[in-house]
Amino acid sequence: MPKGHYPLPSVQPTIYGCPQGWDVFEYSCYWFEEAARSHEEAKAFCESRSSTLLHILDLYEQAHFTALMSRYSGDWWIGLRARGGVAGVDYYWDNDALITYTNWGRNEPNNLAGSCVTMSTSPLAGFWNNKQCEESFPFVCEASRNGISPPTRAPTLPPVTGCESNWGGEPHFRNCYRLFTVDFAQKKSWQAAREDCLARGADLVSIHSPEEEIFLSGYSKGKTKWIGLSVNPLEGGYHWSDGMPVSHTNWGHGEPNNHNGRENCVEMVTTKNGTSWWNDLNCDAHQDWICMIAKGKKPIIPPEPPSPAPAPECGSNPGWRKNNGICYYYNDTDIVDFHMALVRCYEEKAHMVSIADEAEQSYVLSLVGTGQAAAAWIGMRMFGVAGGEYL
Repeated sequence: MPKGHYPLPSVQPTIYGCPQGWDVFEYSCYWFEEAARSHEEAKAFCESRSSTLLHILDLYEQAHFTALMSRYSGDWWIGLRARGGVAGVDYYWDNDALITYTNWGRNEPNNLAGSCVTMSTSPLAGFWNNKQCEESFPFVCEASRNGISPPTRAPTLPPVTGCESNWGGEPHFRNCYRLFTVDFAQKKSWQAAREDCLARGADLVSIHSPEEEIFLSGYSKGKTKWIGLSVNPLEGGYHWSDGMPVSHTNWGHGEPNNHNGRENCVEMVTTKNGTSWWNDLNCDAHQDWICMIAKGKKPIIPPEPPSPAPAPECGSNPGWRKNNGICYYYNDTDIVDFHMALVRCYEEKAHMVSIADEAEQSYVLSLVGTGQAAAAWIGMRMFGVAGGEYL
């Protein structure tokens, strides 16, 4: 019989680690349920099968589903929805995964359309739209793939007598350490990292010997993280945030160089093989960090910080925030070019942000640093072609 005449299999072959009939991508299994249900009904259906509604964490997973969705029609529920049931810019995955990627369609999310999210199949497959949660659509369930796990996370510091849970060190060290290796949206500026340590009854780490640095580098390979060293604004030179004298340094080649006169804080850079060096950096950069506390001292569990308060006096969109009497709206869910960003601000009866001083720069960076995009447009651009000016 010619190859083209073989009948298609009546049952989809089982894929290793997935139940019969489920699709697969990397470390997860997926079920495409074509019977339309409301968002809550779809969520309950998935949970009854030990799974959740689909959540997409990066461009590669999105590309996989963009290709698959072209086989189907209509919109399909995914596990993203607006917090508090109010459409805007504050969305979350209903399995508590961090939002590390978005793929909104043009003019989405639409504040008037609803607080739950679908993925489209046409005219272009894969784009996300928000819909009323009570509407009925087909949906995709996602479950972990048995026997196949994502790469293991970086090793945790070894526990030691005198250090509480999640803190570690060596028996002959006087201090306990905790590494905060976090996703992009949770990284912090130097000051915010220090405030986090202080809230735990600790401080940013101060390093006083090669042995101590080698120990910490071995558990943070391939990472850059804040340490407690910074420029002393009163006396000049560098000082540790905990007041200890500077008895050990490990500057990289040509460092510190105070690039553009704006690098006053210090990061420890560790290669994948565990070697390390120090680099001065703008204090507003968002990085991982290391806290340090004396052995025998019990760390404090810091309270959950309050969610940023909306500023209704600035506009009806819940994404508005107010700082020092000025209103700001940061949108990291609608990735557009510069001119469309101008239009978006105009629609909000606002202008693109202009930054007047370092304090305002720090506040704007704090907004961008907590979002899902690595960069954001501001209102400065060049006028003139040759020898033009930035305005």
